[in-house]
Amino acid sequence: MTTIWWFLVGLVFVSFWLPAWALLRETKPAGVLEAPARAFHGWLVSSVGWLMAVVSTGILLGIGRLVLDEPPAGWSLLVQIHVRSALGGWLFPAAAGGILWLAGKKESRGLRAACWGWNALLFVNFSALLFAGPNVLRPFDFVSALAAGILLAGILFSKAPLSAGPSRRLAFTFVRIFGGIGLAAALLFSASKLWPGTSPSAWSLAGEDLLWLFGALGLPLVFAHPLMEEVTGVPLHSRRLLRMSAGGWAILGGLYSLRAFGGRFDALSTVAAVGFWLPAGFMAANVWKTAEHLKEQTVEELAARWKSLGSWMPSTAAARWLEAGWMCFFAGALLWSGTSFRTVSDALQPSSFSTGLLHVLALGGGAGVFLSLAYVAWSGTALPVSERVADIAYWHSLAGGLLLFLGFVVGGLVQAAQKTLPWDVIAAWRRPFSAAIIAGGFLVLSGVFIVWLDLLRTKPKCLSKSAQNA
Repeated sequence: MTTIWWFLVGLVFVSFWLPAWALLRETKPAGVLEAPARAFHGWLVSSVGWLMAVVSTGILLGIGRLVLDEPPAGWSLLVQIHVRSALGGWLFPAAAGGILWLAGKKESRGLRAACWGWNALLFVNFSALLFAGPNVLRPFDFVSALAAGILLAGILFSKAPLSAGPSRRLAFTFVRIFGGIGLAAALLFSASKLWPGTSPSAWSLAGEDLLWLFGALGLPLVFAHPLMEEVTGVPLHSRRLLRMSAGGWAILGGLYSLRAFGGRFDALSTVAAVGFWLPAGFMAANVWKTAEHLKEQTVEELAARWKSLGSWMPSTAAARWLEAGWMCFFAGALLWSGTSFRTVSDALQPSSFSTGLLHVLALGGGAGVFLSLAYVAWSGTALPVSERVADIAYWHSLAGGLLLFLGFVVGGLVQAAQKTLPWDVIAAWRRPFSAAIIAGGFLVLSGVFIVWLDLLRTKPKCLSKSAQNA
């Protein structure tokens, strides 16, 4: 049986990577763009590159689940690399690129050096993790969080561009708030773990929750609103819904982080978790109503067969990624709220269901929003991207995401229902879902790979000072 699954994984690899690579060889730049470089280009290319590392380590973890019944001794190191590359390698540069895009910053030597320095710091961190162990890495965590704060301090507390509309300026305000809280949480989380042998304190756990809720999940929720204005070309439906969505997420996120202190705060965090669907619903409603005008841009035959699809089936790559992102975010928040009740969460343990929800929110929602942001940011500031490449990348990633959902969420439900059975029976039932995770990971990785190559080949080169000042 294992041989069959390995054959399927190899087939997925060959069937989607090689045609994608051949397709990219056909799409070459049509010249040099004579336009000022922007600061977000390097950060967004770096974030997509690190996203490949996140998916690759996830594939290795999936292969381990399929082949090995018991995790090996070095399993925890691979898990740490997977999580750290997601937070530091992908989400932080993506957020930095998004903030620079909102702020309208031009390219500079300082920002370019900061991007290279951040990537070098990540490589030092991972080298220390692999060769010296997690205890030695704790000072590097604090240095990384401090460096992140220094890099973004000037951007977070700068003023929004005067040319931006009211919705974009309001979103920039919430981005500064969420980014500041995320950076403070990262410092709190890393500082509380500076001393080796110290058990995680309540402040450390609260900092970790705040980092995920405001930095990894809150920022994509805010970015989705100005992105809808960009992909549709019309003003945002309601700035009040933007305030309710971001403000509600901030309040509920703060209450949820209090669970680290136990006692009555534990019940309060459960109430907050149950309510997370509400700000996500405000965001979904705002995006949906803003996208109503996209009916004319859909495939005519599909819109004629089922007219309700015409309101959310856009034609551009940026719009498709954004639609997938906000739908994953809303669906993930809704599932999170529904399974936050103590009896339900206890029934789902131990299983991969909670891990699946995190992937739906962070990978499906976050990657969808940030990849849409990359395509929007590239429009008019770089060479035109290949629509064929963008289309193939999107559908490959969507198919892979569905397989990941099957492997994590559906597989987690099956595993939770069978937790009273012997371990060998559970392991046998888990293998098909592990194979789905591996195949889905390869599909997502192939899509992200060609997106990264396409963004890299169309990225403006370093222009002269006269060109940048033009």
